[in-house]
Amino acid sequence: MKRIYLGIPVLVYFISRLFYLRAYPVYYDSFEYTDFTQKVTLSNFRQVLLSTHQPIHTFYLLSILWIKQLLNISPELILVLISFLSGLGIVIIFYLWISRADNRKTGFRALLYLLAFPYFFVVTTNIFYESALLFFQLFALYLLWRGARMKKIALIILSATAFFCATSIFIGTLILFPLIIYMFHPLKNKKNIRYLLIFSLIFIFLLFFSDLMILGNLNNLVNKYLSHASDFTSKEGGWFLFVLRVVRNIFIQAAANLSVSGALIFSGALIYNFRKNKEIRPAVYILAVILVILMQYWHAGLYGRLALFIVLPAAYLLAKTFKSLLKTLLIVLLISATTFHYIRAAGNKPPIYKYADTVNNYQPDQELAVVTSDYNRFLYERESRPLFVIRDRPGIYEDLRVFIDNNLNKNYRVLIDLPAISYPYLQFDGDFYHVLPSNKTISEGMQAILQNYQLEDVVVLEKQAVVFYVISKNRKRNELFLLKQPVNKSYYFPERNAFYYDPVIFIINSLRRLIDFNKFGR
Repeated sequence: MKRIYLGIPVLVYFISRLFYLRAYPVYYDSFEYTDFTQKVTLSNFRQVLLSTHQPIHTFYLLSILWIKQLLNISPELILVLISFLSGLGIVIIFYLWISRADNRKTGFRALLYLLAFPYFFVVTTNIFYESALLFFQLFALYLLWRGARMKKIALIILSATAFFCATSIFIGTLILFPLIIYMFHPLKNKKNIRYLLIFSLIFIFLLFFSDLMILGNLNNLVNKYLSHASDFTSKEGGWFLFVLRVVRNIFIQAAANLSVSGALIFSGALIYNFRKNKEIRPAVYILAVILVILMQYWHAGLYGRLALFIVLPAAYLLAKTFKSLLKTLLIVLLISATTFHYIRAAGNKPPIYKYADTVNNYQPDQELAVVTSDYNRFLYERESRPLFVIRDRPGIYEDLRVFIDNNLNKNYRVLIDLPAISYPYLQFDGDFYHVLPSNKTISEGMQAILQNYQLEDVVVLEKQAVVFYVISKNRKRNELFLLKQPVNKSYYFPERNAFYYDPVIFIINSLRRLIDFNKFGR
């Protein structure tokens, strides 16, 4: 009977993940991890590591090299197996911790919530380092809890080693250090201070000397820790806008990780327990600061995944709050509506592949030049045709006009895809639109450029969310919906919204369709 509490969730994990493993890159950074895995060998590891824009993920990339030496399998399969097996480790350790700190039934319920969260599904079935990151973070904290409780230095040393691995995968793991100090509470106890000192010294030693040995010199080491130091929420526009962005990121990333319904229920449970139980307040304050900071880190590809740590306290708190199995299953069902949307999408390749296939099959005898966006560029870059990538940099649209004119003068057929026109809005982040909301379809710079040309839609595959236009010299008034504001529904694909089937969003959208708000006036 005792084994069922862990056995059932493990079985659910295998059934819900094993058939949906995506051994091909889907999200932004996954293309680079795949390229790294293809190139890396024992002899060129440092060179390939430093040539990537992600040398900050040292231990993750080192793990890839080790597995590549052991297993004769494809690079993509290596990467997705790391995600899958790390996720399995998370399930097991999370249960062991809760069952020992609380009881088996609470551990069982917590695993049901964990397995239902959408981002936990995505990171364990796709090419991401976050699954391995969360595994080592959880493993380090679990060993630390056991070591401090049992007064065993060996477990403290193992915990420091696991924490080193997590920090070497993502330096943002350092933000967990206040939680580690809290776990040694009270610090008045001399043994706790000694354990904390041992933990810190071993961790710092491993991190510093491993990086120095792998990266070769102090300059590379410093660059590793400073290369992404500015990737935080922008202060452009003043402090008021900055605060609004911070609050927006908290709500959006919590909803992305837990689903809209899950985030709302978790928020209610958090407020209820915070008011009822004063003992949990210090831990809540610490975790809140940690998560809020993590949620301000900007990154491309599955936006909000760096705050994935939220799934652990959320699953535990929900399990402690809702002890009835019926209530648990009902909440899991509400959360799973979003996760099933991801599962359904995982059965097909994302739009980025459809765009690349469309270009490769479009008029094979015609010389083509392509304009795309930073999010949509990766598969195009594998071909030799002229490519212009729209991204955030000064002078981009002036350069775009030169690119278009030069290729038209060469009698090339210039194609521009929908993501290029709508950038930075309505970008595909994997299978769905980027979760940050937008009420625009085009930037002012792109609109000014396109007014100088005639655009004709030449490929429209609505079911696959693929739309292309051909650019020609004839100056003709463009009637494209994209040149109008706000979003026109013509080429907006609502089912490509990750929250589309969430019960809360579904109810809101249904009410909006039923009620004509215009009749109430302005």
